[in-house]
Amino acid sequence: MVHQHQVRASLITCFILFLLVLATTSFISVHSRNTLLIHEGQARELHKTWQRKTRINHGSHRGTKKHLVNPTIEHPFQAREFPL
Repeated sequence: MVHQHQVRASLITCFILFLLVLATTSFISVHSRNTLLIHEGQARELHKTWQRKTRINHGSHRGTKKHLVNPTIEHPFQAREFPL
């Protein structure tokens, strides 16, 4: 009885390992088909276009301070009048 249980457990383990190997080999073959080969000249052009792209401002640098935040004599802060 114990022997049959051990055999069954080892068969299940082997089957699971077989499925894992099968899944990883199919995963690798799918990704190897999706890879593209580019020539050296194309890589240089892609690198140049990547360098030309502007960076996104996520708010860490918002440019010069506005007069609302830092009023001066030349540019005083003036609030609008809103009807109540």
